[in-house]
Amino acid sequence: MPFHPVRAVRHWLEYVAIATVGLFLRVLPLAAAQCVAWVLARAGYALMRSRRNEAKRRIRLVKGDRMTKAEVDATAWISFRNIVFNAVDMFRIRSFTKQEAARRIEDLRVVVERIEDVLAKAGGAGAIIAVPHCGNWDLVGSAVYLCGIPVFSVAGKQRNPWTNRYINRLREGCGMQVLERGEAGGRTYIEMLRRIRRGEVFAILPDTRSRTPALEVPFLGGTANLARGMGRLACQAGAPVIPLVIRRTSWRRFIIDFEQTVWPDAGATRDAEELRITREVLKRFDAAIRATPEQWFWYNKRWVLDPVEPAAAAAAAGSTGSRTHRLLYQNHCSGVARIAASKRFSTSRVMRSSSASRVAPASGQTVCSKSMMNRRHDVRRMTSGMTGAPAWQASRPMPRARLAVPPRNGTSSAGVRDRVSGRIAKTSPRRMRRSISM
Repeated sequence: MPFHPVRAVRHWLEYVAIATVGLFLRVLPLAAAQCVAWVLARAGYALMRSRRNEAKRRIRLVKGDRMTKAEVDATAWISFRNIVFNAVDMFRIRSFTKQEAARRIEDLRVVVERIEDVLAKAGGAGAIIAVPHCGNWDLVGSAVYLCGIPVFSVAGKQRNPWTNRYINRLREGCGMQVLERGEAGGRTYIEMLRRIRRGEVFAILPDTRSRTPALEVPFLGGTANLARGMGRLACQAGAPVIPLVIRRTSWRRFIIDFEQTVWPDAGATRDAEELRITREVLKRFDAAIRATPEQWFWYNKRWVLDPVEPAAAAAAAGSTGSRTHRLLYQNHCSGVARIAASKRFSTSRVMRSSSASRVAPASGQTVCSKSMMNRRHDVRRMTSGMTGAPAWQASRPMPRARLAVPPRNGTSSAGVRDRVSGRIAKTSPRRMRRSISM
């Protein structure tokens, strides 16, 4: 990423502000820090009018006419106040000890014993703790880890590198390791799977909408598009999923509800089992949120019931199909000229670079230039003998594309095209396969 001085200064000032507030809240006693947080929450709740109204709309959408206007307002306020209180607990997580966890979380020892029983039945494999965005969800993994259970989690990377490092240090303040999501090559997922198979416990927040089409699950009276990660890890590692719901009973005290454990079925197909596990877990979350709606996080920018963006759907549609299809599509979008070395392809057919496509916001259909349509025609010719063609191929016939190389030294375009095809034909298949896999 190129260096931008203005952005770097803004990121540094943002980090200094967050670190200063965190230091101030750590120095104060817990009761005083929460009083300061309550004042900040009141001010923020009054200023964030659009977010507040959106949260109320979501509450009315889920609860319907069963809540009065005063109840909706109270639910929105308590949910926002809990977010600020959670930030106080996050800033002070380094001083969070096992004794304090047992004092602030009711029947924590009972919850830990039930988790240990599930791990004993798992036969050496680990487990997955699924927690909704209720109460102080970050406190669950830390409290269980302090009680002797090896818990780890995964977090997304912040755009601000200073803030990202600071938040990661806070999350790991009590010793629980937090992996960073989105590393290249799927290394994070492989590491998660390896740890679960080794007997560790993975803490996940599954009640967040996936940006790309995934699993459609009934949730809160609608249909939520949720990621496959929880169900896929449970199936591949043979690990049970333990739904836990933490609720804030006062400013400083919590209680954890231990829901019924969901076990994977080794005899079922993976896709069906991923969907079943996700539905079972979300059904328990749905009941808990409807019972105590003020405990849930209604201010998430990625509203769980929003539909998938057209751009994400188009990109996902382009990535479906075989591995060769995906490679062709990625190279097409990146503008890198590649040649497929498969026996189904002819070495004289060239895939040329193009400008990135864009999606019309109204219809969701891909809009492209004439040159891009010609290049799509080349890709269709290359994949003519394959089944399961990807959705990004155009359906109507298009004229044959010509190589966009200008004539030089009196040579015609056809002559230049022949020379390029000849050079490509001399390239070894092994070298062409390696260029595609890059």
